Amino acid sequence: MYNMFRLGSVIIPRLPRWFILALSMIIGAVAWLVAGKARKQATINMMHILGPQIQSTRAGRRKLRRTVRGMFQNSVRNYSGPGERRDSLFGTFWAIRLPGPVVLC
Repeated sequence: MYNMFRLGSVIIPRLPRWFILALSMIIGAVAWLVAGKARKQATINMMHILGPQIQSTRAGRRKLRRTVRGMFQNSVRNYSGPGERRDSLFGTFWAIRLPGPVVLC
């Protein structure tokens, strides 16, 4: 894990912002596909928010699926949001590119 962090600290500042955001969306979608147990738990949690009637219609099930996939994508984006969140992991790497002093808080 440490080596991945070091590699990211070298690569991320050199990548364009749009690429990092697009990559975070793709990684989030792949995580949604692969992480069955986490996806199931996130779906159960979201059903508490949207209500159990969301399962009664096809459009409701589609909305639930899109919402849960969006949760995964937003989680990845929280780590990779360059310039938007300097307190995020990759936002810290991105801040290396910024001119002048950088305050991380």
